[in-house]
Amino acid sequence: MRLVTSRVGRALVLALASIAAAAAPNGQAPAPEAPRPMARTVRITSPSLGNSEYAFAVLLPNGYDSSTTRYPVLYLLHGGGQTHTAFPSRGWFTPEAATRDMIVVLPNGGRSFFVNAAGQPDARYEDLVARDLVDYVDSHYRTLATRESRAIAGISMGGFGSALIALRHPDLFGTAGPLSAPLASARTDSPAPLQIFGAPGTDERRARDPLTLVTQLDPGSSPFFYVACGLDDSLLPASREFARLLADRGLPHRYVEVPGNHSWNVWDSQLRAFFDLLATRPGWKAK
Repeated sequence: MRLVTSRVGRALVLALASIAAAAAPNGQAPAPEAPRPMARTVRITSPSLGNSEYAFAVLLPNGYDSSTTRYPVLYLLHGGGQTHTAFPSRGWFTPEAATRDMIVVLPNGGRSFFVNAAGQPDARYEDLVARDLVDYVDSHYRTLATRESRAIAGISMGGFGSALIALRHPDLFGTAGPLSAPLASARTDSPAPLQIFGAPGTDERRARDPLTLVTQLDPGSSPFFYVACGLDDSLLPASREFARLLADRGLPHRYVEVPGNHSWNVWDSQLRAFFDLLATRPGWKAK
């Protein structure tokens, strides 16, 4: 019985070796498959959220773990009803973003619009991004920690947050990409914005209104804005108004209207377009 088992096992090993050799060039064993890129979940204690535990994701570029290179950083904000997993769930996103020689930080903003909620000291989502996450990422990853090498963008609600944070922190972000953004949200009287933005007509509300903040921005310190929206999107008028204000003040920007509505059909293509734009921006090059 032992002899039979030994012969069968030896034959199986030889057969498998022959198959492997035949499948590889020059009879050599095939090279191991390269690990697939993936967004890594990170947990920190956030002072801006009342020192509670906070989870977000970081996507590192291909080759990060085997190099000493420093990279620019994109903070990418999700839409309403989504989480930091929204972008990695798009089949194209992770493999393509990982080839772009940048670190992508994916915050989780719930339904916060990424603002410091009025009257809620433990819900300061603007500070979460601009302070907690920027400080953590720059101290724990090989970043190029300069304004020119740091960008912020988002879709829908996250597009609002990206515009707001870039306008309020132009010293931190050199490029911003509000895509299909509800940029007039702080000017509505619906219950949710009242709770988040403060009462209408108050300084609290104006401090959270991108359409007001853009009129107060010093042209010499303005980020470059890439503003895009679908032609069939109900939010198109707000994007047009924001672009008009940028143009009236001579602030650097590119405004794009594309076919489509408020959906991934627009966001997928415009995220790629924003990646392409970043590659042309001064300071956006790994070193």
